[in-house]
Amino acid sequence: MGSISRLGCLEDISLFVTGRCGTPRLMSLENAAEVNWNRRLDDISEASVSIPIGGESCCESLGLIEPWCHELHIFRNGEEVWTGVITKVIYGFTQVVVEARDMLAWLLVRIPECPFTVTNLDISTVAQTIINIALAEDDPCLIEHLIVVPTTQTVSLAEPFAAFAGSAYDQLATLSDLGLSFTTLGRSIIVGGENLFNKTIGLLRDDHILGEIAITKDGALYANRVYTRYTSDDQQATCTANGATGVCLPPLAGSACPAISEIPVADRACYGLVERLINVGEGINLSTAQQAGDIYIKAGGAFVPRTLEFPPGTRLSPDTPFELNELIPGMNVNVAFTGLCLDIFSAMRLQEVTYRATPAEEEIGLSLAAFNLITGGLGAGAS
Repeated sequence: MGSISRLGCLEDISLFVTGRCGTPRLMSLENAAEVNWNRRLDDISEASVSIPIGGESCCESLGLIEPWCHELHIFRNGEEVWTGVITKVIYGFTQVVVEARDMLAWLLVRIPECPFTVTNLDISTVAQTIINIALAEDDPCLIEHLIVVPTTQTVSLAEPFAAFAGSAYDQLATLSDLGLSFTTLGRSIIVGGENLFNKTIGLLRDDHILGEIAITKDGALYANRVYTRYTSDDQQATCTANGATGVCLPPLAGSACPAISEIPVADRACYGLVERLINVGEGINLSTAQQAGDIYIKAGGAFVPRTLEFPPGTRLSPDTPFELNELIPGMNVNVAFTGLCLDIFSAMRLQEVTYRATPAEEEIGLSLAAFNLITGGLGAGAS
């Protein structure tokens, strides 16, 4: 019978700088005063390491680190927990700070040179194509580690992604408003649909939390009717072709026929009508706008969203029943909290993992919701 997974205590933390692709190993970063990193859903994660200046040879080797040339690798108890490309090195009289971003950062510095047409494609396939094109000329060993989770979500754009209009990451971020989810683990970029992982990693209870927690009901994230704008939805021909009906349609000045997503009046509980206007970017058609609106309304229709965050200083207990590398943004975590004015019994989605370690202590924190809040989308209600 196998042992039960648990977070455990920090026994050892090791930091290495390597060349691109993880080789060769150039140096160890010894005696770090502080290590911080995170993992995020639909966003680029970051890490920083502060190293006191301890001698001429150490200082001399730190002077060799170059952004975009080198990678930072962080190991906890012998297991690699974070990997990314170094983007900044700050040299002071008493310390050196190395800053890095995860492998998605390479998409920020790749500019699409050709238009890219999207017609009725799996949204994860579109994301894969964006990444492959971005890395085709120079791949820092990412394509072979790309993990694509197929979905049933298709997407079409009324206009192609334009050339020289932004970065490859901008294109990926546009898809996140239409139902794409993405994150990283080590070298791997993971892309998929709104339900990126159909897996629950464990049960989080009150006794797993060391410190305070904050459960928030945020009315600013709630809607029970969503209007989603799409390309040419203010043109009579478009509205007629789509069979749109409504109170006010073109050719009246200022009118439009956006996609409408809503829940029935009978299902709105005590809430009155709460409408939101969603603009997910230029170039989408009606079916994709409808899909995006439906995702938002599913997220914030039945109840005002509940979110869970760890304030500074709060951390997970070593007895928490999952390992650190199981905490991948997009995974589901069952929550059972009874020590608050509001009891929470819900499956929530992991949004962000935060990590901080000093020679004296280790803090691992979480942010949980039922929908991705980091990019500004509506949140989902916990049942």
